[in-house]
Amino acid sequence: MSETLLKENKYYKAWDLGEGIVRIHGSGGELCFLVKGTEKALLIDTTTGYGSLKTFLSDLYSTPLIVVNTHGHLDHIGADFEFDEVYLHPADHDLFFEHSSAKGRAGFVAAANPSLEEMVPVREIRLLPLEDGKVFDLGNRCFRTVTAPGHTKGSCCLFDEESGDFFAGDACNSNTLLFLSDSTTVAEYYETMKKLKKLEPKIRRFYTFHGFSPVDPSAITDNLLCCEDILAGKDDHIEVEVLGRKGLLAKEREGMQRKDGRFSNIVYAPDKIR
Repeated sequence: MSETLLKENKYYKAWDLGEGIVRIHGSGGELCFLVKGTEKALLIDTTTGYGSLKTFLSDLYSTPLIVVNTHGHLDHIGADFEFDEVYLHPADHDLFFEHSSAKGRAGFVAAANPSLEEMVPVREIRLLPLEDGKVFDLGNRCFRTVTAPGHTKGSCCLFDEESGDFFAGDACNSNTLLFLSDSTTVAEYYETMKKLKKLEPKIRRFYTFHGFSPVDPSAITDNLLCCEDILAGKDDHIEVEVLGRKGLLAKEREGMQRKDGRFSNIVYAPDKIR
């Protein structure tokens, strides 16, 4: 896939991936995506919200915009408050309010821009319910919502089955975090991976929201096998510390890369396996 840098400023970079898809890099390394259709555009997540995302994107689309959050963590919902309404799964609504509170924002560290004064100010917006099977019709393409509890209880993905574009949020990536207070058990996440595994043959491009993206759809299989090993007690269970929390890493890695050459990995808590 060829990529063209469209524009950048102090806070954001926008890359044209072709076929109406724009990848936006936030200042903390997080990603969000703009998908342009003939009748509507879809913004999937809004980064941590350092600087105005709405202003940055204003000349990149010309149709009505739908904003959807894959889950309720601050690095995915930060600029939501520039828009009147946003879709988010109800299971993550409490998480949304926790992370967007003054305390939640103050406790979140984005290495590139740690100043709270540079963040989009919080205001009241409408949270619209996002549910499994919810369809967003952009005119020439449709995205279906796929619920994917694990990283958070309300995590969701967006899938265009015709094009094969699958936007996974943080549901499955190179460092899938299941050890957070708002995560599910590994056993529950395993059911999610079995659900996504059924879709894998139809996926052409698998978009993760941190690091390089898109990645190979086999990321799903990687985490499915990780779950099976964790549940069987056969994983590498390496002690690690992430975001100031201790957890167990399923597969040994060098840096952020798995030693066995596979992509996806899981950090889990020993008391949240089943």
